[in-house]
Amino acid sequence: MRKTANDIIDDIKAMLAESDMARSLNGGIYASGERPANSHDEDIIVILTKGYLGDIDSGTLTLNIYVDQDPDCEMESDEDSARAKEIERMAQDWVDSLDASTNYLFEQRTVIKTWPDRDTHQRFVAVILDYRYYDK
Repeated sequence: MRKTANDIIDDIKAMLAESDMARSLNGGIYASGERPANSHDEDIIVILTKGYLGDIDSGTLTLNIYVDQDPDCEMESDEDSARAKEIERMAQDWVDSLDASTNYLFEQRTVIKTWPDRDTHQRFVAVILDYRYYDK
């Protein structure tokens, strides 16, 4: 059965919800556009960047994991930087734990890195994964 974009996002959100990483964060797991306005929690945003149909469906997923940061602080503190590094490591461990026990095969596309979000004055850890979906 072919998956829709929302099916894929829901599958990834379910995988994340079961992870040690998600349990270590103080926020929720959302699809793009669902994150509460003015949230300063360590939320995970799941974005289906690309999706292609074929004999094996494939595409690219982006996870933006927001770093809990003092919203009144203009400058990045050492504590914020340490937390970003900790989240980067947890994200890498989660990616490394993905295996073929699901119908998805994942491949990490880029190095996990922290980026500024100028709109929210926060930072987020970006994880970009290519996927292939096999209908077993």
